[in-house]
Amino acid sequence: MENSPPVMKANRSHMSPAGESSRGDLAGQCGDECADQREDFQQLLDDVGDSVVHYCRRRPGVAAFSLFAVGFFFGWKIKPW
Repeated sequence: MENSPPVMKANRSHMSPAGESSRGDLAGQCGDECADQREDFQQLLDDVGDSVVHYCRRRPGVAAFSLFAVGFFFGWKIKPW
């Protein structure tokens, strides 16, 4: 069985010796990971926003035309009549 995929072993570091998970630790770890991911995502959004602002200040004509074209397209596709 040389080509068989590696077998993943369960991470039981959050289990007590009796086999029961300590839900408080697991919930705390999950909360910490969620907070870290939220901070990373917030930093990504801030970076993208800063890049867009910088581009718009460097090339205002292209930015204005792009926004006009996007607005025209959505106005054409979402017309109320």
